[in-house]
Amino acid sequence: MKKIEAEILNAIPKGLTLEDYFKSLDIFSKREILNELEVCKSHFSKNLKRNILLVFGSYFISFLCYFGIREIWFFYYLLCINLILSLLLFLNIRSTLTYYNAIKKLTNQF
Repeated sequence: MKKIEAEILNAIPKGLTLEDYFKSLDIFSKREILNELEVCKSHFSKNLKRNILLVFGSYFISFLCYFGIREIWFFYYLLCINLILSLLLFLNIRSTLTYYNAIKKLTNQF
Protein backbone atom coordinates (compact mmCIF):
# COMPACT_ATOMS: atom_id res chain seq x y z
CA MET A 1 0.00 0.00 0.00
CA LYS A 2 1.37 3.42 -0.98
CA LYS A 3 1.99 5.87 1.84
CA ILE A 4 -0.03 9.07 1.65
CA GLU A 5 2.12 12.20 1.73
CA ALA A 6 1.97 14.33 4.90
CA GLU A 7 0.03 11.62 6.69
CA ILE A 8 1.27 12.60 10.15
CA LEU A 9 1.05 16.34 9.54
CA ASN A 10 -2.58 15.98 8.52
CA ALA A 11 -3.29 13.87 11.62
CA ILE A 12 -2.62 16.70 14.09
CA PRO A 13 -5.79 17.14 16.16
CA LYS A 14 -7.48 20.53 16.24
CA GLY A 15 -6.48 22.70 19.19
CA LEU A 16 -3.07 21.00 19.54
CA THR A 17 0.09 22.78 18.47
CA LEU A 18 2.77 21.12 16.40
CA GLU A 19 5.18 21.13 19.36
CA ASP A 20 2.72 19.51 21.76
CA TYR A 21 1.79 16.91 19.17
CA PHE A 22 5.48 16.25 18.50
CA LYS A 23 6.13 15.66 22.21
CA SER A 24 3.34 13.07 22.38
CA LEU A 25 4.74 10.93 19.53
CA ASP A 26 7.09 7.96 19.76
CA ILE A 27 10.62 8.16 18.32
CA PHE A 28 9.73 6.67 14.92
CA SER A 29 6.78 8.99 14.41
CA LYS A 30 8.96 11.94 15.38
CA ARG A 31 11.48 11.00 12.70
CA GLU A 32 8.66 10.57 10.19
CA ILE A 33 7.16 13.99 10.94
CA LEU A 34 10.60 15.58 10.54
CA ASN A 35 10.97 13.84 7.19
CA GLU A 36 7.55 15.11 6.09
CA LEU A 37 8.50 18.65 7.08
CA GLU A 38 11.74 18.28 5.14
CA VAL A 39 9.80 17.24 2.03
CA CYS A 40 7.51 20.27 2.39
CA LYS A 41 10.51 22.57 2.82
CA SER A 42 12.25 21.15 -0.23
CA HIS A 43 9.07 21.63 -2.27
CA PHE A 44 9.07 25.38 -1.57
CA SER A 45 12.83 25.88 -1.76
CA LYS A 46 13.62 23.89 -4.91
CA ASN A 47 13.30 26.90 -7.24
CA LEU A 48 14.13 29.63 -4.74
CA LYS A 49 17.54 30.57 -6.16
CA ARG A 50 16.13 30.73 -9.68
CA ASN A 51 13.26 32.94 -8.53
CA ILE A 52 15.61 35.34 -6.74
CA LEU A 53 17.72 35.67 -9.87
CA LEU A 54 14.55 36.20 -11.93
CA VAL A 55 13.36 39.04 -9.71
CA PHE A 56 16.71 40.83 -9.64
CA GLY A 57 17.05 40.35 -13.40
CA SER A 58 13.60 41.87 -13.82
CA TYR A 59 14.62 44.87 -11.70
CA PHE A 60 17.74 45.39 -13.78
CA ILE A 61 15.98 45.06 -17.13
CA SER A 62 13.18 47.36 -15.98
CA PHE A 63 15.75 49.94 -14.93
CA LEU A 64 17.38 49.81 -18.36
CA CYS A 65 14.05 49.84 -20.22
CA TYR A 66 12.74 52.82 -18.29
CA PHE A 67 15.73 54.96 -19.18
CA GLY A 68 15.40 53.89 -22.80
CA ILE A 69 11.74 54.95 -23.11
CA ARG A 70 11.23 57.51 -20.28
CA GLU A 71 7.44 57.47 -20.26
CA ILE A 72 5.56 57.64 -16.97
CA TRP A 73 2.96 55.03 -18.01
CA PHE A 74 5.81 52.63 -18.83
CA PHE A 75 7.27 53.22 -15.37
CA TYR A 76 3.97 52.21 -13.76
CA TYR A 77 3.75 49.17 -16.01
CA LEU A 78 7.23 48.02 -14.98
CA LEU A 79 6.54 48.81 -11.35
CA CYS A 80 3.39 46.66 -11.42
CA ILE A 81 5.26 43.69 -12.92
CA ASN A 82 8.10 44.00 -10.39
CA LEU A 83 5.71 44.31 -7.44
CA ILE A 84 3.90 41.12 -8.45
CA LEU A 85 7.19 39.23 -8.86
CA SER A 86 8.43 40.57 -5.52
CA LEU A 87 5.23 39.50 -3.78
CA LEU A 88 5.48 35.97 -5.18
CA LEU A 89 9.12 35.77 -4.12
CA PHE A 90 8.26 37.00 -0.62
CA LEU A 91 5.54 34.37 -0.23
CA ASN A 92 7.90 31.64 -1.43
CA ILE A 93 10.64 32.72 1.00
CA ARG A 94 8.16 32.96 3.87
CA SER A 95 6.86 29.43 3.23
CA THR A 96 10.39 28.04 3.07
CA LEU A 97 11.40 29.79 6.29
CA THR A 98 8.27 28.54 8.07
CA TYR A 99 9.18 24.91 7.41
CA TYR A 100 12.87 25.54 8.09
CA ASN A 101 12.10 27.08 11.50
CA ALA A 102 9.68 24.27 12.38
CA ILE A 103 12.30 21.64 11.54
CA LYS A 104 14.96 23.49 13.52
CA LYS A 105 12.69 23.89 16.57
CA LEU A 106 11.52 20.27 16.55
CA THR A 107 15.04 18.94 15.99
CA ASN A 108 16.19 20.74 19.13
CA GLN A 109 13.44 18.97 21.08
CA PHE A 110 14.31 15.61 19.52
